[in-house]
Amino acid sequence: MLGCRNYIQERQDDWNTSKVLLKLLASQAFLLFFKCKF
Repeated sequence: MLGCRNYIQERQDDWNTSKVLLKLLASQAFLLFFKCKF
């Protein structure tokens, strides 16, 4: 049970990390788009 809970916790951390990475990628893409447009 504990192992399963730890596994879920780790997956949640991975998910949070990927959300942060997605936000970074999105902001970078937005900045690039902004620069190209103007």
